[in-house]
Amino acid sequence: MAGLGLADPYFLPDAELMSSQFGKLAGYSGSTSTFSGRTDVAGPGVVYTMTLSGGDSGKIGLGESAWPLDPVAGLYDDPGVPGGCKPHANSSLYGYAAYEMLVTYLDGPTGSDINIGLILNTGLTGPSGYPSNDSTNDTFWAGQWTTLALGQTAKLTLDFGFAQAWNISDNKAPHTGGGLGWADGGWYAINDRDLHEISNLGFQVADFNGDALGSALQIQLNAVPEPVSLAFMGTIFAGVVGWRWRRRRSGRG
Repeated sequence: MAGLGLADPYFLPDAELMSSQFGKLAGYSGSTSTFSGRTDVAGPGVVYTMTLSGGDSGKIGLGESAWPLDPVAGLYDDPGVPGGCKPHANSSLYGYAAYEMLVTYLDGPTGSDINIGLILNTGLTGPSGYPSNDSTNDTFWAGQWTTLALGQTAKLTLDFGFAQAWNISDNKAPHTGGGLGWADGGWYAINDRDLHEISNLGFQVADFNGDALGSALQIQLNAVPEPVSLAFMGTIFAGVVGWRWRRRRSGRG
């Protein structure tokens, strides 16, 4: 079962990180940060270039800009529920325990650090959602923020058994916390129905102490780690700062 440590984590493949559907998420933050390009390097890894600027600590969200997700992401098909939730292709992470990514802060101002974390959205809001055409189906999930010093590599994790949720207070059944009025910003397990309805996968970057704002930065996603303990690298966390992001597009699904 997902979220209980009994299954493997999901990693975004390089092909998805290079997909034209994967880019800056519109309406994510009040910052003026920009995403200026990506390069697929030899072997595993994709290098993203961005500049963090403006308010909200320069926070920027990057992920899928369209639904359904590109098939290269390698998600499973959602079988649906007879008489209820409809089936969907390329939408399910059910069976995985977590979403993970190895990231290196490659280039930026000397002595600077940045903050980065994984994000996803669940729940389809279009005519094939359940309930259909209902924006309350959408929930935003985030993992812990991790602080990366220049040159450092870390493993990011969004644990499906313990993730921070926003837009969850209005959820209806069969979605996570449906009808229970769970508080936004709390940490919860993502239920099976929502793991079948992934509508965005990505990550967020910010600069909480401001020492990298205004400079071009490069990060390598799916980085090849140095020969040190990944468990150790994954324990370097900044304070958690919640951010709710509900799509401003038409219904998905």
